Amino acid sequence: MFYKENKKVVPSNILNLLTPIGLAHFVMGDGYLKKDRGVLLLCTESFTKEDQELLVIALDSKFEIKSTLNRITSSSGVVKFIISKKSMNKLITLVRPYFIPEMLYKLGE
Repeated sequence: MFYKENKKVVPSNILNLLTPIGLAHFVMGDGYLKKDRGVLLLCTESFTKEDQELLVIALDSKFEIKSTLNRITSSSGVVKFIISKKSMNKLITLVRPYFIPEMLYKLGE
């Protein structure tokens, strides 16, 4: 469901599929905390922009977690998925119960 022709995709029904535990696994696997900015970035550059936009809508609609797509200055100029600083407490409250202790640093703990 998350792969088509050996390429990562966001299923069109992600809103129905996304759960707090699924989001926790996503953050543990592909997230990293930018402490200096107080935001969480998700490595979603392997998804198309349309797929990333679908994730933005799903997080907002389902959990009221605000996020944006921002171009981060790098050699590749990739787009990064950023959880808004204003939504960090909501995200942490939602996913923390499902985090393994070794990954809590991704939430700033």
